[in-house]
Amino acid sequence: MATNRFIPTWLHRTVTIAHYVNCLFVAATFIGYAIVDGGGIGIQFFLGCYQLGVAAVATYAYYKWKIPRPYRLLKRYWAFVLVWIVAAAALGIAINATDYIETSSLIKPYGIAIIIILPMLIASYFVYVTYRIYSDFKK
Repeated sequence: MATNRFIPTWLHRTVTIAHYVNCLFVAATFIGYAIVDGGGIGIQFFLGCYQLGVAAVATYAYYKWKIPRPYRLLKRYWAFVLVWIVAAAALGIAINATDYIETSSLIKPYGIAIIIILPMLIASYFVYVTYRIYSDFKK
């Protein structure tokens, strides 16, 4: 199982389930974007909520049991989330300052990158994080 024998078995099962559900949500989001233009945005909202919840529980658990590798990966994930929050806030300020977005505006491509692309990159990284934790438990 895991390299640390003091980790409870419920955490092993939880990580396995979380990894597979995470993969399912990410795949559904990518399929939603592929099928309908902007169709994955609703699924992406639930994906983000799910991943933030799982990351919060995992960060607490791995901090509590002092396991460095997953904790480092999770700290990096939280840094990416913080960068995204700052970028989304800057986008919101820019949109608020211009009152409306014109079609030829430079804000529109940045908005698409910040609202759709950056969160999906973070979600893909979190799939990697859950995979690494899951593969460590399989050993």
